[in-house]
Amino acid sequence: MNFIEVYDNKNNCYGCTACLSICPTKAIKLQEDEEGFLYPFIDNEICIKCGICKSVCPIDKSIPEVKDFKQKIYAVKHKEEAVRSVSTSGGIFTALSDYILENGGVVYGAAFDDNLKVYHKQAISKKERDEMRGSKYVQSDMGDIFTSIKRDLAAGKHVLFTGTPCQAAGLRGFLEGKDDTNLILCDLVCHGVPSPSLWQEYKLFMERKRKFPLKMHYFRAKDYG
Repeated sequence: MNFIEVYDNKNNCYGCTACLSICPTKAIKLQEDEEGFLYPFIDNEICIKCGICKSVCPIDKSIPEVKDFKQKIYAVKHKEEAVRSVSTSGGIFTALSDYILENGGVVYGAAFDDNLKVYHKQAISKKERDEMRGSKYVQSDMGDIFTSIKRDLAAGKHVLFTGTPCQAAGLRGFLEGKDDTNLILCDLVCHGVPSPSLWQEYKLFMERKRKFPLKMHYFRAKDYG
């Protein structure tokens, strides 16, 4: 396994998984580096040198010029205080995802697993969606989310994807503009994702300090308002 050529410099990789998802021979896998970040590595024994991974990579794509585009900006908060109290930034994600779910759509976003590892998952109910609420300042394990989204879009379903801007850009590259009419992308203001290993070390530190397993964590708790 060698580090994929197009990402010979880690500064040129977002970890979005577009290359992994598009690879026809499944030659690309994700591996953790010394800080726990996931990067794509390639198995040269099964790679067919087709170059598709490079074609979908958002790092190489130039942003197309949109003529006469007028940016619209809105300040939004959810009407229900109960929703805002369990949300990080006003509850807009709940409002958007409610619309999608109530119309038979699918929602994708970041959640915790049983070990409080951050990963992207699919939600088809509001109960499943609720696990995605709140900011999670850790790189998310995307798994095969892009392939699942493509399958849902091909089935005619409305899809809401929430994640970092680079994850959204990676999804756009993977879809290549096909079957994305029913796709809503909701990214966020991002300053870079912290180390997954650092988060796990902090989790263990808190468990030792409090002498019981950490079951949930709020990166921006509202204890003080």
